[in-house]
Amino acid sequence: MKAQVIAITLMAVGAVTALIAAAGPIEKSPQLVAVYWASLLAIAVGAVVRRVGGRDAARLTMNDAGPNRSLDALETLALAIGSVADGERHDDMPRFHQQLGDATRPPILAFLSHRQEMLDVFGVGAFAGLMTRFATVERLLNRALSASADGAVEEAWDCLDQARTAMSACLAAEPHAERQDDSIG
Repeated sequence: MKAQVIAITLMAVGAVTALIAAAGPIEKSPQLVAVYWASLLAIAVGAVVRRVGGRDAARLTMNDAGPNRSLDALETLALAIGSVADGERHDDMPRFHQQLGDATRPPILAFLSHRQEMLDVFGVGAFAGLMTRFATVERLLNRALSASADGAVEEAWDCLDQARTAMSACLAAEPHAERQDDSIG
């Protein structure tokens, strides 16, 4: 909370000072130019302090509950993919489509509902890596659903098997709060 107040104060003072400096004859006064650039620097520092303070506050208030629920949803998604993939291999594509959609939709939505908390806790680098791997799984599941809607039996099952493999890679690279990348954002 203290960081947020400092950040807002820096940004407000910087903005007001920049407006005042810009309103004057800035091109004729090197002091106004220096004040103008210093005020822009204050705005930038305020933004960084606000972002870091927000991330720290999120870590303290969440106790990793959001990201843990999200990572649990990933494990549930892996089980759902496995249950459909391990089931009877059949040619009934409307049934396949329904089974896959019903099994995977809830864990996907649960996982995605905590994106901001994961970003705050894991940091940009780990979050981006996780979301890239998840996007691969989601794309393969969508291809399986699309193939099943088109009646392409082999392609649907192949895409589901590929999604299962990609899901294993996603779970293996699962980030943890202590492995975050604070160097970005």
